[in-house]
Amino acid sequence: MEQKLDKLKEISGVFGACVYDSGQRLLINQLPPFFPVESLASLGALLTNITTRVAEKIPKGREMILYYDEVILIIRMVGGMTVLVVGEPHMNVRMVCYSLGLLSKAAVTPPPVAAANVQAAEPASADPAPSEIAPEPTAGVSADIAYVEPFVPELKALLAKAVGPMADIIFDDAVERWQRQGDNSFERFLEFLAIEIGNDDQYERYCTLIATLRTAIEEREGDHG
Repeated sequence: MEQKLDKLKEISGVFGACVYDSGQRLLINQLPPFFPVESLASLGALLTNITTRVAEKIPKGREMILYYDEVILIIRMVGGMTVLVVGEPHMNVRMVCYSLGLLSKAAVTPPPVAAANVQAAEPASADPAPSEIAPEPTAGVSADIAYVEPFVPELKALLAKAVGPMADIIFDDAVERWQRQGDNSFERFLEFLAIEIGNDDQYERYCTLIATLRTAIEEREGDHG
């Protein structure tokens, strides 16, 4: 978990995070030294009590976000532990909540079954003839928006420069939404991407970074259409 919490500090405005165990004890502390350990330790019981009461009233709630003049606190229960993220007022709250959601999923996802066990459970069968082997689907995009595929690595790399370590997830989520609707134009993809980024400044920076690439994509789109 400590490595995953390290990633949170790469998000704009995040000071750091700490984790309290089920006994309300400070388990992990990745906050800067100007947050006294004694004060953080005493917060455990209070945070656990607050999140428990909120969960009773709002069972479908996920994070609790407290806004102050100089700091934002985001609190979430993850696998029986309480995670506290502290950041500046301009912190990218949406990105932090997204990351905590992924952390929560990882905490409850069972480990994959060992490959040897899977092979033992499957009946032996002859290898299919080459003509019977279906081609693997192209990763990332469906056929009607395949004109974008050659540009995907560079689009993702530039997105990382604009938004940071969550770029791959943001990009893939935007592609997924794009694939579910009928308009396969690159302009429509950028609209979905803007929604996923959720920050106007970061989106504008990205558009600036991809200006030349965008021209090439739209030319290819015209040929594809």
